Formats: sequence, structure tokens, C-alpha cells
Amino acid sequence: YFAFDLPKSLWCSTMGKPVSEGMHGFPLPRVPDTRVLPAEYDTSIAYNDFFLYLLQHILYNMGQPMLHRLPPKQNGTVPDFLLYFAGDDDACDKQVTLDAYRVMEQYGLPYHVNLMPAPPDGTGFTLPKEEYDRLKSIGGEFSLHFDFVDAYGGPMTPENFKKQFELYKKTYGDAPVSPVAHCLVTSGWTERYRYMADLGIKSDHFHGGEVDRDDPENINAFNLYGFTFGTAFPSFVFDDAEHYNKRIEFLNLPGAYYEPRLRGAEDEKTLQKIHRMVDDAAFFGRPAVMFMHPHYLSGHFEKTEVVFGAVQEALRYGEQQGYTVDFTTPDRLTLWWLARSRSTIEKLAQNRYRVEVNAEDGIVVKLPMQPGKQVMVNGAPAAAEEKTVDGLKWLMVPLTKKGQYELAVQ
Repeated sequence: YFAFDLPKSLWCSTMGKPVSEGMHGFPLPRVPDTRVLPAEYDTSIAYNDFFLYLLQHILYNMGQPMLHRLPPKQNGTVPDFLLYFAGDDDACDKQVTLDAYRVMEQYGLPYHVNLMPAPPDGTGFTLPKEEYDRLKSIGGEFSLHFDFVDAYGGPMTPENFKKQFELYKKTYGDAPVSPVAHCLVTSGWTERYRYMADLGIKSDHFHGGEVDRDDPENINAFNLYGFTFGTAFPSFVFDDAEHYNKRIEFLNLPGAYYEPRLRGAEDEKTLQKIHRMVDDAAFFGRPAVMFMHPHYLSGHFEKTEVVFGAVQEALRYGEQQGYTVDFTTPDRLTLWWLARSRSTIEKLAQNRYRVEVNAEDGIVVKLPMQPGKQVMVNGAPAAAEEKTVDGLKWLMVPLTKKGQYELAVQ
């Protein structure tokens, strides 16, 4: 089926190549500089996922049950796709973050903001602890915005990672789960993942490499959508040869839609891009992210209706198409994916399986479609949804709690 080294191809293109110097006029190396694809490639196609879909198709025809790539909803149903929202505060005035949260809260949507140590000395953050706690109490989520650009951040060393990590913990009392680096600065290859994993950090939630093809030096271009590293799903990081190529318990979350903007119904090109994101997320059962800095979303640097209008259009179009969306956050997605990786499905006998669910939010088992079959879970008839994902018809069985299950198909 394959005439090349599939695992290594997935590994190298999903992680990107090592970098040591900046490109396109920026003085420091950035994650987009690690891309292995030429700039003209159509990255709206998550190319690595298609190799896995081919493997899945082979296993499907062999009748192999699998664990779905999305968690069940709280009501026990299976969503068509996930959607989450995040942004970096760039050490802006606290009012910017508060106003951005007010926009999202108005519509009952979760929002994740990365907080950056404030210049010039980086000894604190602009968002006070009391506001941090208040916003968390109503569903807000925060993490650390590492700064290796300004004088405070300095080089990307273990000491500087730890210094900023400890400052965040001291200020807010929480350890960051899924941070991101200012301007997507990186260095080397696997070093930064090792440094963060050693601190207990679980993921980098914006592994994005999209560039403005008309102006590669514009590192803050808007309306960028694509999967430069080939996957729409969280992916584990593997270390270098000196460290035996071992898997690091650390995830990259792909950055898909960066700074969406919709300037009215006449903006046909953007409408098509938003609709493509939603359609593909539903067809392939993906998590989808819309990344919006709070200083734009809040209305301080851009009209809120232009930024949030893109979110509203994604929701409106999804509803129009009859898709079921569930909302998540970078931290929740990270912790669920890690727990999913520790969950297992084991064949006991013909049409009988043992499932170990390690995720607090549950797991969905997907069975190759067998019309007229009854699914039993722990000896009792279970609800199962018929869904088409990746173009294949499945019986989806939501297991909504952590624990061990026996599943039979009769």
C-alpha cells in the first residue's frame, strides 16, 4: 500500500524541520520556518491525515472497532466536530482582555487567553489575580504566553522556560497546561518540547505555519487557514536520536484558522473559507480552532463585529447544514487526547471487546457499520448512533465515564 517510509514521513512533516536562524526578515526562528512544504502548497488539505484515513479504510474492511477522535457530548451524543477559541494578550492593558471575554460571555462561548509577562522587566502580568479568578469561575481559561522576543525573555533555554513558568504559578496559583510562545518563536528541534514537558506542561496549542503568500514578511497576516504540518488533530512529539527518538508526553495542537475576519456578506472569499473549515471539520470529525487576539476581538484595535462576525458565520453555517458542534478549550482537548492515548480496545472473542476508558469525559467507540445489529455494553442494550465520518459509515457507541466496559455486537 505504501512505497515510502510512512511513519517517518508523518513524524518529520508533522513536527517540522530543525531551525537555527530567522527568515523572512524576522530576527529569530519561528515555527512557520520549520515547515517542510513549499509555500505554494495548498495547506487547507491535511495531507498526513489522508495516509491515516487509508490505513483506517483497510482496518474498517477487516471489521476493526476503533476509538473515535472526538469525545462524547455531556448529554451522551456524538458531535460532528469540536470548536474552540484562543488568543494571546501580548501583555496588553487588562481592559482589553476583560472586554474580549465580555464579547464571548455574551454568547456563552468559552475563550482561552495566553498571558504574557509584561515588559519592560517581565516581573508580572497585566491581568490581576482577582480578575483571573473571576473569569475562570465563569468558564474562562488561561495559560502562559512565553516571551523569547523581548529583552526579558532572552534565549530559549531551560532556565528561561522555568523562570516564566514559575512567575505564572506564583502570580495565579495554577500551572499552565497548554501555552504558546510569543510570535511563535522556536529554536532547534525537540529542545523546547523537552524543556516544557520537564516542567509538567502538556501541549503547545498553536502549532501553526501558515504564511501570507503575497508578503512572507507579514508575520501578522489575517484570515490564514490551513494545516501546514499535515494534520488537523493533536499529535505527539518524538525526541531526537540523541534521546533515542522516544515519544515525549507532549502534544502539538494544530493552528488552523488564524485571525478570522468577515467584512460583510459581500466578502465571498472569506465566506468560502469559513464554510470550508466547518464542512471539513464535520466531514472528518475534527477539532477546529479560531485564533483571535483579545485586542482585536475586544474592539480596541479592530471592529468587534468584523472579528466576531466570522465566529457567528461559522456557527450560523454549521446550524444551517445540520451539524452538531461541541465546544472545548485547548486545555480540555489536550487532557482528553492524552487520556484517549491511554485508553484501549481489546478483542476478547468474535464480536466481543473490552474497552478501557481513561478519559473523565468518556470515549466513543466506533464500529464498522453492520445494519440491524444490537450493541450491548456490560450486558445491557446500549444506544448507538449511525454516523458517516471520513466517508465511512459507523455505529458510534458513547461511553461517557471513565472505567472498564465489555462491548458485544449481536
